Amino acid sequence: MGAVRLETPLEKALAALSDDAFNRALGALQRFERRQTWRERPDGKVFQQGWFPSAAEDCGVSARVRYPTPTQPHSFLNACRTLTHCEALEGADHEVVLLVRRWLAAHDLAPCQVPASLLAEQRAARLLEAMDAAPSAPVAVSHRHRL
Repeated sequence: MGAVRLETPLEKALAALSDDAFNRALGALQRFERRQTWRERPDGKVFQQGWFPSAAEDCGVSARVRYPTPTQPHSFLNACRTLTHCEALEGADHEVVLLVRRWLAAHDLAPCQVPASLLAEQRAARLLEAMDAAPSAPVAVSHRHRL
């Protein structure tokens, strides 16, 4: 395969990412998408007051979010469905996640349409292939949860 020419600064920055940083960011975006569509539920249990995350799921949620009350029993659950929380679970850098998200939005791709692990030298070519193989109808990417 010949060298892929990167046109935009966004594509150049994306290609310069380490494999680990890219995979963590893509994993966080994929987890966020699954949680927003309820294909994945955060790990936790319902008690008298409301929903509480497991120890592995917590990632500081219980320290920074209001305690569940009878009127708002799902405050922890809602916090565990945010992009910030998914980044913490995956160990992803927020700036890298936003970079990958911007690239995906620019090409009307959803995170689930990109293979989970791409090597740096293959990343640019595979991302462009994914863009070419994407369905002709644009994929709905929610921007209302943008941080």
